[in-house]
Amino acid sequence: MLPFKQLMTGRYAFESQVTCAGPANLIGKSLLTDVQATPGDPNCLSFQICSCDSTDCNCNRRDLTSVPQNLPTNITTLNLPDNDITTLSQSDFSRYRSLEILRLSSNQISMINNGTFNHLTNLTILVLILNELTTLPSDIFEGLNNLQYLYLSQNQINSLPVNVFEGLVNLDTLFLNTNQLSSLPVGIFEDLKNLTTLRLNNNRLTSLPADIFPVLSSIANVHINNNPWQCDCKMLRIKQMMTGSFEFEGQITCAGPARLSGKNLLREVRVNRDKPNCLSSSSGSRSLFQTKHAVLTVPLVWLLLVQMIN
Repeated sequence: MLPFKQLMTGRYAFESQVTCAGPANLIGKSLLTDVQATPGDPNCLSFQICSCDSTDCNCNRRDLTSVPQNLPTNITTLNLPDNDITTLSQSDFSRYRSLEILRLSSNQISMINNGTFNHLTNLTILVLILNELTTLPSDIFEGLNNLQYLYLSQNQINSLPVNVFEGLVNLDTLFLNTNQLSSLPVGIFEDLKNLTTLRLNNNRLTSLPADIFPVLSSIANVHINNNPWQCDCKMLRIKQMMTGSFEFEGQITCAGPARLSGKNLLREVRVNRDKPNCLSSSSGSRSLFQTKHAVLTVPLVWLLLVQMIN
């Protein structure tokens, strides 16, 4: 099949229909995309780890457990989704310093060592969705001053170092949704002056630091829904700053305390008049009127009945 393989260009639909039934090392592989002339033995065929052109390498679904080190060093895009990579180290990308786009989604990455991305100063897009990260090194993004899109959703991240996003002055989009975050450090997003999209939905956040409100207010698209918000005294300052001018304000639905469960913090919760350092249901602000109204209504009904009898 070597001559046939050599004639393939990918222009015709039938080329992608050739799936190898043998030899054993190529069973199930596509002759078009998964097979290459064997390096050192150009008369035979072998499994092609990655498919590369002048700037891009696609290594999707190759059962890789580490980053290949035999790719062209001048590539600008490296796609490694749907593999079995568990750990990333500084040496993994040190030879690929021209990278602008790096996709590592749907692996089993649980460890990213210090300095892993230090050499990737041209990187603009980094995708780490659907991995097994629980923590991030504080200097993980150091040197990535050109990074614009950072996707960390659908991991198991439970905490963030306070300076983890320091220096990412050009970041436009940050996805942290669907993790295990229960709190955010004060000043966590201070350096992200150009952020336009932030996703924090589907975490375990129970409260927000007061300093984050003006930051969220400056971001065009904020998603913080589906968190177990505790509308207690820790959320008082956030409530006091609410004006209803920003969409994210309406996304906070209280999970507790019990008396406020299911209430919307913006529309259904107020500062407690008796305990100004705490919150209560806004329906309580009408209870006094409703009680007086009920008390006054009973005598009025009796008076009307007496007049009708007379």
